[in-house]
Amino acid sequence: MIALLASCLVERDPDPARILVVWSPEAETAARRAGHLVDLRSQYLVDLADTVMADSGVTASVELAGAEVLVEPEPQLVPRELLALARQRLADPESELATLRARHRADVVVWIVDTDTAPSGVAQLLDGRSASDPFDAVAVVQWDAPELVFPHELFHVYGADHSWLQQVAEDELVEGYAHGWTAPGVLAHTIMADASECTWAGAPLSACDVVPRLSNPAVLAWGEPLGDVRTAYNACVVQQRARYVSRLYELATGEDRWDASLAPSCPVVLGPGRDLAGTICLAERADWTGCTDLRGTVRVEDPERVRGVERVTGDLLLSGPGVSSLSALSALRSVGGTLTLRDTALVDLAGLEQLERVGGLVIESNPALVGLSALRVAEVPGSLLLVGNAGLRHLDGPVGIERAGVLWVTRHPELEDLAALRGLRGVSGGLAIWGNPRLVDCALPELDDEVRQAVVLFDNGEGCVP
Repeated sequence: MIALLASCLVERDPDPARILVVWSPEAETAARRAGHLVDLRSQYLVDLADTVMADSGVTASVELAGAEVLVEPEPQLVPRELLALARQRLADPESELATLRARHRADVVVWIVDTDTAPSGVAQLLDGRSASDPFDAVAVVQWDAPELVFPHELFHVYGADHSWLQQVAEDELVEGYAHGWTAPGVLAHTIMADASECTWAGAPLSACDVVPRLSNPAVLAWGEPLGDVRTAYNACVVQQRARYVSRLYELATGEDRWDASLAPSCPVVLGPGRDLAGTICLAERADWTGCTDLRGTVRVEDPERVRGVERVTGDLLLSGPGVSSLSALSALRSVGGTLTLRDTALVDLAGLEQLERVGGLVIESNPALVGLSALRVAEVPGSLLLVGNAGLRHLDGPVGIERAGVLWVTRHPELEDLAALRGLRGVSGGLAIWGNPRLVDCALPELDDEVRQAVVLFDNGEGCVP
């Protein structure tokens, strides 16, 4: 679906780079416990990178060459050591990694690992002409890293670097235009840059949002260019190196030879890109009229204050008897932190139909609430807590929750079913269903045996078993 969206935006080049996503057995197990299937997750991440390219005006593209689970166990190394090991193995034709690459004729390999050691991703920055490049075309990404880490590391293979000032601070400055961009005026930074420069605007780092774009001065975010031709033009270097990257497998096998035409000079022809529109405001402002993006944590007792807001980067808390309808939230699409509805007069969640993503969801002590039918969020990475809603009778929903971090359904005297959880495939941090005396059917058929055995059930209706 993401790839189809990207293809509608710009005319794509016909020779995509082929990306092989390999999972360590430990990463595959951890991801499966959290409800992720290797094939689908790999396709999603590659499609996400392709969409970022198209939205940034890049006409080149990437495609999934394959998704594989390695047989060899993951060594207990930090990410940078794993990257060095992966580069070594790619150069050894007898290794499992090189064999899988050859089977899929992949230009780039991304190794998904299970380690909680920083950084969450690492890749070799290629220069576009070194003889070792075809064997250095690999990235290492933690399985549970934020999703934009995957394209970030992949774009390093294309030569895209961090922000210019970040490189100066780290004493690793790469000259030229291949850097990310930070726009402190609109509290945003591109996918390859860092949030620290947003402090120029006097805002906390948490208020600086990453936008899924490569730096490109022709693409606007809230009216400000996302780049500079001289120092921050990631989109151009990705376009410039695209043909080279899409030939890395042939260069590795000797089927092709490097020549200057594989890496033309910038500027190169780019597509139109896709601007980000709206008005950004800090949550600390007294008046949010006309704001589409609120940066920070938002607490309101009158939903009319957030009418027209599309994105909140921090938590969003609505509470009090004045919250009787969510119609004012009809434009809301994402909440980066936790969306909390507590002690309200809500009867239903009508108004949240456009909500696509939340970091967490807490629905607590709303005595008049009878159902969740407007909720369409399929994944809640953090906690999903449904607690003490005295009138809640049905966990209904047109899509239903597929994955959650921690899931609690507790203290609902009228609750009769768990319809919205029928499609639940993964809970990574624990599932508890208790204190629901009228709930007689607790069947959650999609959970694997390991998760099912960890479910906490008590004080529910007779017959409520996992």
